[in-house]
Amino acid sequence: MASLPSYQDAVSADWVRLVTPYISPNDFAALCRVNRHFWEIFAPRIWGRLLGTSSDRLAGRDSEHDLDWLVGTVLGQLGQTRSETASLVRVLDTRFIRGTCSLTMANQLNASLKNAIRYLPNLNCVLIDGHEDLDPSEFLSEAGRQVQLLSMADCPLSLSTKSISSLQGLVYLDLSRISGSIRPLLQSGTLPELRILKLQGKEVDDAAVENLANCFGTRLWSLDLEDNKLTDAALYHLGTRCMCPADLRSDARLDVEGKLEFGSTSPIFGTSIRIIESDWSGSFSHPNRHLADAPSYDVHDTLPQEHLLKRLDGRDRIKCDSANAVCRGLQGEDPYLPPSSFQGSQGLTHLNLSGNQISSLGAVQLLTHCRGHLQSFSCDSMLLIPSSKAVAAAWPKMVKLHGFCAAWTLRPLFSSNLRVINLKEATWTLTYGWTGSQPASEFG
Repeated sequence: MASLPSYQDAVSADWVRLVTPYISPNDFAALCRVNRHFWEIFAPRIWGRLLGTSSDRLAGRDSEHDLDWLVGTVLGQLGQTRSETASLVRVLDTRFIRGTCSLTMANQLNASLKNAIRYLPNLNCVLIDGHEDLDPSEFLSEAGRQVQLLSMADCPLSLSTKSISSLQGLVYLDLSRISGSIRPLLQSGTLPELRILKLQGKEVDDAAVENLANCFGTRLWSLDLEDNKLTDAALYHLGTRCMCPADLRSDARLDVEGKLEFGSTSPIFGTSIRIIESDWSGSFSHPNRHLADAPSYDVHDTLPQEHLLKRLDGRDRIKCDSANAVCRGLQGEDPYLPPSSFQGSQGLTHLNLSGNQISSLGAVQLLTHCRGHLQSFSCDSMLLIPSSKAVAAAWPKMVKLHGFCAAWTLRPLFSSNLRVINLKEATWTLTYGWTGSQPASEFG
């Protein structure tokens, strides 16, 4: 909640809003005709998201004619819609619209979308994942800072450099598995408001990650680089340039968690770290180990508590970086987080590196560099040791060893804010690849 309600607002809840979650959406249109108060409550629920789910289509409609229905019935009628009603539309979601169209109709569809944006002054989220006929470079050419979320994963057409430079208000961008280079994203001054970037399956390598880290720094709080060509070398740039420099780790909870002791620094192995255990921490048996952190106070602090950089206390919900969650958050529909929490950033907190050539040693170095700020980390099928010529010479080519042997880096003492972790095949796994017809087998 951005601000506290007045006493009158707190003790006099609107009964209509209380019962709204229990009313069938099929009744919203009829309720809008009761009076102005009902219209203000139910009209945004009808018009807020265009084509949000497959149920938004008329019952019994053949999905092959969805595009005809979209162009003729939905987009074609916006010019005749009251401006007050059109201003309620904030989300355009075509992910559930299916069917094919000719080149002529594709051009008409993009022209209709471009024209529709002129009638929708408050439209700020566009989701067109998997559509072959939509060209965002064409229909978003005049959107400017209006659009804050653009999800176009699996679209065959990429964003042009001109289009990217015109979408300066983007907070969320998903370009997963689409053609084209990420070089337009790395231009100086491009996408200053971007906070969530998803680049799955884009052939991104270590050099591209270095450029990305130099370009965005700590502006991003979520980065998805699944199924690319990354090695441990990329993690150094992410850890040193994209993470908040402040260290959340401390020995303030020595009895419960132990404390860290930092030793000398090596150019190869980095800074040596060991854990000094208390009587309780080594066995994870302290009576208070499941309690939320108490507020920290310091006589030298001059900022309000909510502005101090401190580790999460374990009670607050973690932000979700999915398209649907960010879309709800930007609309102010998240009951726990205001829109500003999705638009601000102090560095990476959500990172997905699954499907790359990352080793467990690289993951340990990353968790060390992040200084406790990572909240969500995914990196499945990690190699136990980095690939190298020496390893290739001593290890059979048909055998791969996966594993993660540094569980201590996942403790709250070391990874202070880590709430979601995905390390599939985290135990030692030998994978044998056979050249014959017999299928490969795994032993864990």
